[in-house]
Amino acid sequence: MRYFLLVILVHGWLFLVVAQTGPQVIYGERYRYFSEANGVVRVFLDRHGNYYPNSVIPDSALLNSSASLKDYFADHPDAFMKIAAQYELQISAYSISSFAALQEQIIDQLADRINSLDRERELFILIHGFRKPLVRQQWSSSSQEDYNSVRNSIMRRYPEYQRPQFVEVYWDGTFDCCIGRKAKVNKRIFQLFENVAQEQATRTGYALRQLVAGIEREELNIITHSLGAQVGVSLVSNTYDERIDVSLQSLPTPPQPRVNLCLLAPAIAKEPFFDYKERTPELETSDQDNYHLSVLYNKKDFVLRKRVLIFGPGPRKYGTTALGCNCRGELDKLEEYFSAHFSSSWLSIYQASIGGTHRFRHYVDSEAFSSFLSEQVK
Repeated sequence: MRYFLLVILVHGWLFLVVAQTGPQVIYGERYRYFSEANGVVRVFLDRHGNYYPNSVIPDSALLNSSASLKDYFADHPDAFMKIAAQYELQISAYSISSFAALQEQIIDQLADRINSLDRERELFILIHGFRKPLVRQQWSSSSQEDYNSVRNSIMRRYPEYQRPQFVEVYWDGTFDCCIGRKAKVNKRIFQLFENVAQEQATRTGYALRQLVAGIEREELNIITHSLGAQVGVSLVSNTYDERIDVSLQSLPTPPQPRVNLCLLAPAIAKEPFFDYKERTPELETSDQDNYHLSVLYNKKDFVLRKRVLIFGPGPRKYGTTALGCNCRGELDKLEEYFSAHFSSSWLSIYQASIGGTHRFRHYVDSEAFSSFLSEQVK
């Protein structure tokens, strides 16, 4: 684990912060960096897909407990009891079952907050991707910066009285800096993506089912970026069996009458979609699907291509990112698979003509995303 000292000026006050440079992204002291925003609910999850309580947890102690909330509370039972009391839990000691009870309370309160939003307005769930620190580090934008720009871009497309509302999902997509000319550094980051971040994306997706199932809406819009696609696909289908305890597949997939899942620059292969119709509970009929899948791809996206000019491993090494750049017709093959096996399911494909960029906001600013909004979001 590596750190550096960061000086932040907030409302005239100087804060000295030990900022993390990798690999786990933690949110124990997130209130240093966030202020409330109207129409926005923020959800924070750790590397195992456990939900952060609405309390301050010292980042240094959390890191010493493997960046895991469960491990932190096992190491600090007094802190657990204090937070459990805040959630009005009647328990006498920390245990696995009492931790699970706390998680249920956190999720219930988050669902209540989301359900208190104006239901006459569209609801967008935003899910970021790989290498998103909580605080900007060198050339890497932070998850909060990305979400702020994405929200603003979406809201500009609506009149003020119809402006949508948002759920921002902050998960541990890991962080290391920075991809560039050093092959050794690049390889380390590629391996972090392949060996750690992908598994954490899957755990996050399954964990989000506990919250999303409780959202009382007729329609949901789930927008993912990059590795967030693997979060989104794990949320809506029983895929990636090899990465998780299969008992998690008993958690319900989103039950809302219409779910628009839009994958921007998806860092994913076509194979996870072979399980697309494996839902919980099982679909009663195969002739109708409440999910509408949209993919925005960009053949020039240098991050998905993992190559600058002729240099780099390419999209099929260190975790396949072929779908988002349609490498060797990956997206065309997915479309053929849907036509053959999921003829009653919706799949819409949009090409984002935005050059070599991979940034979340550039995809959301694109004409392709405007087309998605006008054609899919009702």
